[in-house]
Amino acid sequence: MGKIFFFIEAKDGELKKISYELANVARQLGEEVCGIFFSPSASIPEGINGLGASRIFSFTAQHGIYACEVIALELVKLIEMEKPDFILFGQTPMGRDLSARLSATLGIGYLNDITGLRKQNGGFIFTKPLYAGKIISEFVFTSPSPSVITVRPNIFNADVQSVSEVNVDTREVNFSSARAIVKEIIAKPVGMVDLKEADIIISGGRGLGDPKGFDVLFDFAKAVGAAVGASRAVVDSGWIDHSHQVGQTGKTVNPSLYIACGISGAIQHLAGMRTSKCIVAINNNPTAPIFKIADYGIVGDLYEVIPLLKRELLKIRGNPQG
Repeated sequence: MGKIFFFIEAKDGELKKISYELANVARQLGEEVCGIFFSPSASIPEGINGLGASRIFSFTAQHGIYACEVIALELVKLIEMEKPDFILFGQTPMGRDLSARLSATLGIGYLNDITGLRKQNGGFIFTKPLYAGKIISEFVFTSPSPSVITVRPNIFNADVQSVSEVNVDTREVNFSSARAIVKEIIAKPVGMVDLKEADIIISGGRGLGDPKGFDVLFDFAKAVGAAVGASRAVVDSGWIDHSHQVGQTGKTVNPSLYIACGISGAIQHLAGMRTSKCIVAINNNPTAPIFKIADYGIVGDLYEVIPLLKRELLKIRGNPQG
């Protein structure tokens, strides 16, 4: 394989973790790795050299933050000119939006949410979970390149591979023809960790007993730098916003540590977190299904267990006082 494109995402001038993950996947797929970056300003994020890309195609628009149809058409022109073998996106809101439109516009192969790949007989086999994670399926592309792929965050490594110099090709995008333009993004409160990129997630379910139980989880999350998740039951009950929902109808997450508090373990919830590297379940019901997939299970009162867990994690991180 030769040329691989990957889409770079940044927030507040800093590269997102998924950008490094995509760069590493790109290096496994081909020899020439090129990044695609879009920003409403002409500024390039710090650390762009750490992606290891030889070229960066930077698109800039002055009259809006985002317009999928216009950006996708610009990418179509670029791909028709450069002819990469694969175009990689993160399985993120922007990545899903752009990748699907790009694939449909070009009429090329599309595979979303991959969690693994390996080389075989001169080509690549890609893996992804299906049926709420019950099946791990393997896919190969049989049609000519290029092909579009989205990659599940927090699965592949995010190593930095610096290059001394990056060739940046800057291009302007005109949003005047767009039918819909994003003009403003209203951010979540400062300090909130993105579920998709969180290394530690603590999630709550009906077992919290009361919406105020999430105050304990947010306190834990703030102390250890975690994100707060939730089961569908408590989201449907209005205890917490849908943006925190983990599961088949919420977000799929892959943290290093997932702590399930008062969550019974319905298959819809497991579909969104079962690939976490380490799962800790806290529940006062010893027969809760969540214990079947947990690496560590604690049968007890979560309001007694969480403060102890918080204290021990802070010790590990060298901050015993919290």
